[in-house]
Amino acid sequence: MNQRAIFPTATHAAARCALPLVAALLSGSLNAQVLSFDASAQVIPRCRVETGGDIAFGELDPGRARDSTAATTIRVACTRGTGYRLTVDQGAAFDATRATRTMRRSTGERLPYALTASGEFGIATGWQRPIDVRLQATVKAADYVNLP
Repeated sequence: MNQRAIFPTATHAAARCALPLVAALLSGSLNAQVLSFDASAQVIPRCRVETGGDIAFGELDPGRARDSTAATTIRVACTRGTGYRLTVDQGAAFDATRATRTMRRSTGERLPYALTASGEFGIATGWQRPIDVRLQATVKAADYVNLP
């Protein structure tokens, strides 16, 4: 399911600190000189999809048709404090006429499904505490009861 993208939405300011440097000169007596400098670094906001899976409905029985739900969890890790948003595109078999996502068989029949996400945006808590985003899909019984 190549339908996800992560977009970091925040930046981090450079961290700065002053460190004293002591140089000792030995020329008969100990003379110390102090030199100060700044050390800086910029932490780049980044996100990575760590795990994800397909959504599988299993067998749908038209003789005992009922709405069916299936789900998967996408695990995302980001730099702490980074805003993230997981977006899902229309899928590989989008039906523009009905404006809906569909699963398409090799014979051409289409089975529409609705997709929802929870936890798809927010502020990251760091690489050690990834975010779980749940994707849930639903197929309506009326949409598959007459499929071959």
